[in-house]
Amino acid sequence: MSKMPLNRYIKIPSTQSGKFNTTTLNRIDFDFDPNLVYDFDNSWIELNMNVVASESTSSKTGTYKIKSVFPNHTGVKLENSMMVKNCHLRSSNNGMLEDIRDVNILRYNLKKLMDSSADEDGRAFKEVGHLFENNKLKSSIFRELHKEGNVKSRDVQAPVRIKMSELFNLGSLSEFDCRKLGRVRAHIELDNIISFVPQTVADMGGSQTMDDITGANANVNTFTQVNIPVLEQSKFWVNQVVKIDATGNGGAGNIVDHYAVITTITYNQDRSVSIIVDSPITALTAGQSYTAVTMTPVEADAAATSFTIDFAELVTQVVSQPSPIAELNYTTYTTEQYNANGLTNFQRLYQVEPEAISLMALFPKSNNGVASSNTDINNYRLKIDNIDQTDRNVVPHSPLYYNILNETMLDAGLPVANLNEYALSCNSVTNDKRTSGEKLIYISAALDATQREKNIQININASGSGVGLINLYKLVSRKV
Repeated sequence: MSKMPLNRYIKIPSTQSGKFNTTTLNRIDFDFDPNLVYDFDNSWIELNMNVVASESTSSKTGTYKIKSVFPNHTGVKLENSMMVKNCHLRSSNNGMLEDIRDVNILRYNLKKLMDSSADEDGRAFKEVGHLFENNKLKSSIFRELHKEGNVKSRDVQAPVRIKMSELFNLGSLSEFDCRKLGRVRAHIELDNIISFVPQTVADMGGSQTMDDITGANANVNTFTQVNIPVLEQSKFWVNQVVKIDATGNGGAGNIVDHYAVITTITYNQDRSVSIIVDSPITALTAGQSYTAVTMTPVEADAAATSFTIDFAELVTQVVSQPSPIAELNYTTYTTEQYNANGLTNFQRLYQVEPEAISLMALFPKSNNGVASSNTDINNYRLKIDNIDQTDRNVVPHSPLYYNILNETMLDAGLPVANLNEYALSCNSVTNDKRTSGEKLIYISAALDATQREKNIQININASGSGVGLINLYKLVSRKV
């Protein structure tokens, strides 16, 4: 009985050495062996990142909660592929294979159509952007939090994984044949879109009420919180810096701003949580007690929060028994960028490649914005070689609009699984919402391959701030 061949994974280090950042040291290259065949559909780029947060007020060292923010588009949840602004794939035998500018804008907005809401939520655990959990804390791949026991929570170096298929159309190939293409280099340019800030005390639920402490024999380094149905709802973790306050009775002094670090957490059978800290409060004598005991998470200093990309590598699968060398037919995107500078009656004629089979115009909200969310567009119409594509103006989110959008995606061979068309908002403390996020807009058209360039005129009627940035993505067919 013959055994199925097993493909093996190899790691390709970047040609540049780290540390990288998203402003100056933001260009990364990977070289492929010309004698191998790679399964790009099971390959990804790993950016190994550290996020450091510290706090000075308490003079205590602990593990602090952080969250990612998108300064250029408040509230939009960050995804791993959004970190790459431009990318290209070049071979020694065939020259440029793919060269996509603003690839993060393209892929982000396509994914909103292609992924269901369940898909989006399901991959949140591995994304650089965080969602709120049931206990109102942000999840994070850069933190290992222990909510029970005495093992310290810690900051971790986490791999931010970007699939090749989230960058290149060739990234979905199960056999990328370098025997035919020769030496291939993948190049990415990181975008300066991400920063990290500490999670605020309000985000973490604020002060938590603890049980009263009474009597001369009271253990003043152990605090109890009751009525916690499940441990996951607790706001505390081991190695967390907290501030303790209490009202003294019977001659005991008040406890004000007593800082400590949690060393042990125990979840008891009566659904209470016992928390031991490294620094006890003042001991009690007979007849004394502490009431109104509160324990407050301590947040880090925003100015002390920073991140580094220590190194980058490409994890790829090598095909052990590849098919014979064959002609490669594929599609890719070309990009055309324009700024309409607030025009409310916008008209522009584009010359589109003969081999273009569809196009999509996206509207980033600002420089380095990603979500296509211009809500000032009232209607639009396209002409292809001076022929109107519709018998009336197309109103965004109307039946005609969705019919054209579905035809375009079908022509491009892309599935439509979600017409919610909201950029997931992650500003809310209580939960992450879609209906309160940015409403997305797409101007699209299916095209026919022609013998010569196509003249495509886009007319847009808008109000308010008018039409700003426009990215026109053209899907073209290629052959090598």
